[in-house]
Amino acid sequence: MRLGELLQRLKKHYNSADRLRLRLHVSEKTIHTWLHKSEEELQRLQPDHVEAIKRAARDIGLAPELEVDGPQLWNAHLPYAANISYEPLLPAEVPTFRTHRTEFLGYALNSPFGASSSVLTSTPHRIRFLARTGCDLISFVTVRSSERDPHPGRNVLFCAESTLPLDPRARKHPSIEVGDEGGRYRSTFGMMNRFGIPSPPPEVWKARFNTARLEMLAGQLLILSVTGSSRPNEPFSALVKDFVRVTKLGVEAGASVLELNVGNHNTSGREDGLHLDLESTLEICRELAKERLNAKIILKIGFMQTEPLKRFILETAPYVHGYSAINTFPSAGLQKGQLELEPAFGKPGVRAGVSGAPIQRLSLHCISDLVEIRSAERLNNIGIIAASGVVSPENVKTLLDLGADAVQATTAFWSDSYFGLKVRQYLDEELQHRESSADHEREEARVLWSRAVQELEKEVGGGTAVAEEINRAGLAVFLEWDRNHEDTISLGPRRALAPSVRDFKERIRDRMRRSPRR
Repeated sequence: MRLGELLQRLKKHYNSADRLRLRLHVSEKTIHTWLHKSEEELQRLQPDHVEAIKRAARDIGLAPELEVDGPQLWNAHLPYAANISYEPLLPAEVPTFRTHRTEFLGYALNSPFGASSSVLTSTPHRIRFLARTGCDLISFVTVRSSERDPHPGRNVLFCAESTLPLDPRARKHPSIEVGDEGGRYRSTFGMMNRFGIPSPPPEVWKARFNTARLEMLAGQLLILSVTGSSRPNEPFSALVKDFVRVTKLGVEAGASVLELNVGNHNTSGREDGLHLDLESTLEICRELAKERLNAKIILKIGFMQTEPLKRFILETAPYVHGYSAINTFPSAGLQKGQLELEPAFGKPGVRAGVSGAPIQRLSLHCISDLVEIRSAERLNNIGIIAASGVVSPENVKTLLDLGADAVQATTAFWSDSYFGLKVRQYLDEELQHRESSADHEREEARVLWSRAVQELEKEVGGGTAVAEEINRAGLAVFLEWDRNHEDTISLGPRRALAPSVRDFKERIRDRMRRSPRR
């Protein structure tokens, strides 16, 4: 059990170390000592102190049994085949979470959180684990129309502690120092992976996906991620045909929503990603549209600057139902050699996909642009998944507040396979806070509404009959607002806030004009 993390969450709940010490019945010196101890030191606390911490956690709705190290979903030191055969065990106890009503592409989800396509979503066993530990929107690993082996050698390395966030305004980005996890190299600092989008043959991944679909619970959705393949000497039309082929195979496997991965630099050897070639992406979209598939299509894209992104969305939106952004960011990795830093993935200049904390700014920039473009161009039916740079529950909230419909994580699951449980607990706490705030908003609205009715009675005049008409219309207006407010509490900053007195008066006048005279 990670006592240090549990103590920090308790401190956050009670807003101060002093209030926490009162709850735990310990001295000021003791609580400050505990909050600064290492995890190793905390593990040596007396059993009665540990039990007091656990009781305090349960009292505020936390499940201390989950503040433990979950099973490792992928071992970077083991061969690819050995990882595929691994079956992560479910936790002995999973708390019951609240439903965060989320509509995505016509599907009703329990929450707006899940896991993006990666090797961590490559088997039914991993899908089952993620679906039962807080993930409601999961994208199955990207697959191809033919078998493809992973790149040989190490596929995953971890960023150094000194890694800085990549600047979305920069034209050129620096190489990144990476190494084996431990010490100054950790997944929490970021990761680089170079798998090369491996894929089993279609008959294998179709069976895996179909089994994984059966592991999903009510209020959950499993998306299938696909990409096209072609040989270097083949014309582009071969890649287009293969995108159509693999998408149709996905529909045959039972996928109702497919993610076309055009943002990976391993797509048909295109080092910077197919999404940067608008005409090529459009040709794929047009050919797929001709098939009239009974499925919804999402484009998984990499980072783009504002203007190219706007052109991309305006041109592709008529053919798709949504976008997932952003993919890993291609960069060169360097690791310590005998004398100096050397290329981490073989030859100099070979790039791998950066994920996690280093690309948070890129993700925020792109999601913000996507939301703004959708609003400005009135593309209201287009869904947006924020799928990168997520390493904490607070990151999830930030991306949802920006306007993303859903958020998916990958890198966070490498360091904590129970990350989904932490996110759901966080979302529950936020919802409880919003509901408390919503009660105050409702009372504020009631006061403003009452003033609006009184002012209208004075302005309109006309005796008892007119006053009754104003009150009937006013009550209908308030009840309509209150229903909308109740339905949108879970949206946080985007919920229906209290109208002003002037707004209430206009709504009441409009209701009176539309209502038949008695």
